[in-house]
Amino acid sequence: MLRVDLLDHLAELLNIDHFDDYCVNGLQVEGKPEISCVITGVSAHLTFLQRAIQAGADLIIVHHGLFWKNDRHPFRLIGPNRDRLKVLLEAEANLCAYHLPLDCHPDLGNNALICQILELTRLRTFDLGYLAAPQSPRRLTLLLDHIKQRIHQEPIVLRYGPDLVSNVAVVSGSPGNQALIDAKNAGADTFLCGGISESTPYLAEELAMNFINAGHYNTETFGVKALGEYIENTFGLQHQFIRVTNPI
Repeated sequence: MLRVDLLDHLAELLNIDHFDDYCVNGLQVEGKPEISCVITGVSAHLTFLQRAIQAGADLIIVHHGLFWKNDRHPFRLIGPNRDRLKVLLEAEANLCAYHLPLDCHPDLGNNALICQILELTRLRTFDLGYLAAPQSPRRLTLLLDHIKQRIHQEPIVLRYGPDLVSNVAVVSGSPGNQALIDAKNAGADTFLCGGISESTPYLAEELAMNFINAGHYNTETFGVKALGEYIENTFGLQHQFIRVTNPI
């Protein structure tokens, strides 16, 4: 399949022009024009890129790409980015990244899929994710067991909210403390995300909310993997998701 046709389809599917993102969504590194093998993963670091190329990737799709607007020197190809780019160019492998579009997508997005695997009903959008609820109030210990089993992460838990969870704000990655305040105002008693700062425990206690850090990496595996499976099922291209070890 021609790269241009696939990427045009994905741009429309993920509505990438809608997002004022702080990275480049879509093609970041141009490789060969025809695609037969797609490898997906969370972040474009050297070990992952090497494994993707060894697996035969023509197109590598990640959630976290190489180029970010808030980098200190976004126009320098030095250090790790130079090494990563060298590997891609030598293999003529394409690199695409989809960041906020893959957090927010209602079917393929990280947050939609987290709600699905945890059996939470999406009530409405919240931040980049959702305010969601179990079918009936669920014990916090049971929710934590589901996170361990289905997100594959031993979560950091701040138990400052009720033992019976009724409303959960689900925001993959590291949304920041303001989102925790907004979640409380939206009616959430529990906040589930992938990041924590030094000040978060104080804020969670003051807001009387449960806070669950389920890991930045593990909360953001779902969207890119689902996108690869969508490509495989829609276009018949070979797909493989490569998981790496990341404790964060």
